[in-house]
Amino acid sequence: MIYRACVVVLAVCAVGAVEAQPRIGVDLGTAIPTGDLGTHRSAGLAATLSATLRPAGLTPRFEVALARLSGDEPVSENGSNSTRGDYRAVGLRVSAMYRGRGSGLVAYGLAGVGLYGLRIERDVNPYGDVFGGIHLGVGLEVPLGAAALSAEAGAVAMATDYGAGAFNFPTVHVPLTVGVRF
Repeated sequence: MIYRACVVVLAVCAVGAVEAQPRIGVDLGTAIPTGDLGTHRSAGLAATLSATLRPAGLTPRFEVALARLSGDEPVSENGSNSTRGDYRAVGLRVSAMYRGRGSGLVAYGLAGVGLYGLRIERDVNPYGDVFGGIHLGVGLEVPLGAAALSAEAGAVAMATDYGAGAFNFPTVHVPLTVGVRF
């Protein structure tokens, strides 16, 4: 299912991408856990490295995303469970991104799918290490010559309850970042 969604996103975005110039983005900020994940974790670090094939209109965006949420309780020495310890997620994602046209402040939105690797300090994930997920985001860019400053807010939902301490899913966190595009 997740692979089919990746193919659909790529197919929709590939039109016109051949003549595109790559645009690289680096974003840093905070990741805020929500729902049951927020019961046991505090806000932490969010980082994204992205590549966009065209600066305006509909285009694919490829990303490596990181999130580290701090555990609120110490990890026990004789084993732990997924509600304790620092939570780390690494995602490889593809998005359909629509960036407005213009020379000043420009808004954009994106939606996509990804594969996420999850780790919790001193814990073994009984479900495996890789999960599918979806993400949505909105942002603003301010041009500065050949580069642009950006601010982005998003939501990441992974098809697992691992780390939330509950028997429901998805596990959700909200990255809020600022960055630069080259």
